[in-house]
Amino acid sequence: MSSSDHASAVFFDVDGTLVATRVGPDPRSCGAVGDSRSDLPLFAPVGLSVAFNASAGAPETATVAVDGDDLRSVLPFLSRLVASTL
Repeated sequence: MSSSDHASAVFFDVDGTLVATRVGPDPRSCGAVGDSRSDLPLFAPVGLSVAFNASAGAPETATVAVDGDDLRSVLPFLSRLVASTL
């Protein structure tokens, strides 16, 4: 992965003092799997959110909802995300 694959941000105080920096993957190239309303903040910034056997609120907000007995059923969706970011 090259440095161009990462988002970065530099934050300065009003007087120009460096406050913080952040370097990491672009959240839109990431995925999240959750099962409840408490996962909604996690769903917001990512490119793919999967509600797995989720309670009310999460399936309506997620990119995709999956119900089943096996967590591996979310892998096809995550694989598509990975393929789209290559």
